[in-house]
Amino acid sequence: MFLVSSGVSVVIYEQVRLCLISLIAGVLLAVLYDLFRALRRVRCLNCQTAAKRDKTMEVCTSKQAQRKECFIVGAEDVIYCFLYVVVTYSIFYHFCNGRLSGYVILGELLGSIIYYVLIRNWGRCLLTCVLWQICTIIVLIFRIITLPFRILCGKIIKFLKSLVKSVKMVIINN
Repeated sequence: MFLVSSGVSVVIYEQVRLCLISLIAGVLLAVLYDLFRALRRVRCLNCQTAAKRDKTMEVCTSKQAQRKECFIVGAEDVIYCFLYVVVTYSIFYHFCNGRLSGYVILGELLGSIIYYVLIRNWGRCLLTCVLWQICTIIVLIFRIITLPFRILCGKIIKFLKSLVKSVKMVIINN
């Protein structure tokens, strides 16, 4: 390294390292928040796709669906706040010897601002596209895995309907 043996250079090195770590943490926390926003957008796109498929918009506009979405958004916000606290506390614990430092909070804030100013729109678009593809693949895999069960259930339901119809005919004829 380029450190001089004096204590001042080591202190400056540690402060610069702490600043860079908090900047990177701020950027990563901003990316995490955009990930949650992309999840919301993908859920909305799935809702609109289901509404088009069912030829109705009731899927998206019902009070129950709105309450469910509000609950999910609230849960995501709580998870994000928890992760923010865990990351910040970890930085305090590992790099500041457990001492609170305003520079860490300021560095995280500055890292988030840098992310939002420079790459927010590109990052959000990329996250949304990637999550949409992942959701599409998961749904496809789920449909492939459940296909035998859906076929079996369809045949069982068809058989039960014909059985009920036959029983009704027997009861009506007697």
